[in-house]
Amino acid sequence: ALIHGQLESGGWRQRIDFDPKGAHASRYRNGKGNPKGANHSSLDDDQTQSSLQFLARLDRALGFKDAKIHDSALVALDALLKAQFPIGAFPQGWDAPVQPHPVLKASFPQEWLRVWPHEPYHRYYTLNDGLVGPVSDTLLTAIDAYNDSRYRAALVKLGDFLILAQMPDPQPAWCQQYNFEMQPTWARKFEPPAICGLESEDAIDTLMKVYIVTGEKKYLEPIPRALAYLRTCVLPDGTMPRFRELKTNRALYMTRPPGVGSNSSAPGYYEFSYEDKNLPSHYGWKQPQHLDELAREYEALKNSTRPAPKVPQRVTPTGKLYTVWRDDPEAKRTAAQLEPEVRRILKDLDVQGRWVTVHDGQTRLVGQPKFEKGFRYLASNVFNYNVEILSDYIAATARK
Repeated sequence: ALIHGQLESGGWRQRIDFDPKGAHASRYRNGKGNPKGANHSSLDDDQTQSSLQFLARLDRALGFKDAKIHDSALVALDALLKAQFPIGAFPQGWDAPVQPHPVLKASFPQEWLRVWPHEPYHRYYTLNDGLVGPVSDTLLTAIDAYNDSRYRAALVKLGDFLILAQMPDPQPAWCQQYNFEMQPTWARKFEPPAICGLESEDAIDTLMKVYIVTGEKKYLEPIPRALAYLRTCVLPDGTMPRFRELKTNRALYMTRPPGVGSNSSAPGYYEFSYEDKNLPSHYGWKQPQHLDELAREYEALKNSTRPAPKVPQRVTPTGKLYTVWRDDPEAKRTAAQLEPEVRRILKDLDVQGRWVTVHDGQTRLVGQPKFEKGFRYLASNVFNYNVEILSDYIAATARK
């Protein structure tokens, strides 16, 4: 399925239409799509990254003997490398190799537009929606699978970009989007230039991964002042606003004017607000924060004398940021430690062998219609987590 849906530009979009005449058929490499369809490979929401990681792992598991899988993975990796700017950043997506721009350090603009400029933001340097974490995981997977120095070099360049992208004092964190002058800029019409908590956490997590691979302490150096600043951004309820206004550091939100529909493209579609009232429900204006976990991981790395492990594997139950390493004996849980969770997972199976989730009436299911409380469905995140735990248990019992 993934090979069928691979674009001529090398990556993937958010959907694959197997009908060549379908409304969403794109320009697929295999020629079975729409020759005039979309050809924009996307790094948004882990689309290309997760597809590529899966194919690379499968390629290695099959001993690189399946020619189609091997070719698809390497073509995608080559396209990803060509999508990296000389500064080390990646765009939100591409349909051709990126163009070079001067390597600059992040700075505040003298003024920033209060009205969405309708710019094609996806071509700029992007951290939006946690882009750099999945990209770094993809490069780490490629390093492990193919032992190619190009992927390590790309990871190092990404780390160098994150050092440059850290904003100056008094807000030494990161933004969603940077223009080619390395200044914060608009993304979507509800994503203004701002300091961003979610993207800053992702940047910190990624810098630590680059340090683990390289052993170079310059990738840890930005973290203490970023964590100290971000702690001042935490709200009384323990969450962090998605946006902090440039320079003033006020929590920044956006609301819809009364009577304006959700699909309107009018300039007044969103208005700025410093209060978290009457906010549109389609976006995470406030986020859970994981500063304590990041601080603990930073301290462990800073004080560690153990050699850097080589093979990354992210194990992330919903909403939790942390990284373990397959070749780190201290990170492996024993069968006894896993057994209570395994028993719960097995007990939760229904008679058809499924894990059924009952909608709580509040959780937002992205891309789906609104479901009533009590609606029963199969959640891919629950499936993924449960299968990972069961796999870990099988591996742990095999080690006995």
